[in-house]
Amino acid sequence: MKTVIVALLSSCAVTFLWYVYQLSNEQMSELSRKAIAVAKYIVAVFVSTFGSGAIAALLAVPLFIYARLTHNEAATNLFAALVDRPYFPLQIAVAFVAGLILTKWLKDGNPALAWVLPVAQFSVVLAMASSRQSVLDSYRGFVWNTFFNWGCNCSASLLQWEAMFPLYTSIAFSVAAWIRGLQSAEPISSRVGTVKKQLSRNRIIASNPEHP
Repeated sequence: MKTVIVALLSSCAVTFLWYVYQLSNEQMSELSRKAIAVAKYIVAVFVSTFGSGAIAALLAVPLFIYARLTHNEAATNLFAALVDRPYFPLQIAVAFVAGLILTKWLKDGNPALAWVLPVAQFSVVLAMASSRQSVLDSYRGFVWNTFFNWGCNCSASLLQWEAMFPLYTSIAFSVAAWIRGLQSAEPISSRVGTVKKQLSRNRIIASNPEHP
């Protein structure tokens, strides 16, 4: 149900963005600009979570088909290690690349903050799961075995897919967006410095026409 709701919100956000891009800047009010930022944030969250998972699955399909057709155990283990482990390596890599690519288009929606909603979801799931903790288990051990358990060499649990998968991928997307934002800011800063130097030189020339 949650996946359907997020997918519907993302579809509405994309449709809205497509509509507003048909308008000129003069036709946009301040409220419209805020709505654009919200829509882009929703898209960023969707791409960083469900989108990255879908792309990773598509990338891994050829390996899965090869493993099934050849009954190759090594290929089967590699497929499982890439997409079905509690640390989700391929999905994280896809989310990071997506963050690098899409940040320029999504910058109005603060894509570097895509981690906020998944972190909030993880906090809620953690609180709910902790209420079912056995008195015989330590809290640290309970949290590790329930949400992380990276050394088990086993498939991710349903709870890990629900809470940890969007957490990991959204953080990877946000880090990439932050890095991309820093790279985009550097040329702007250098251009601003060049413009300031040119303006200063122009003022000197205007005040002293004989200045070379």
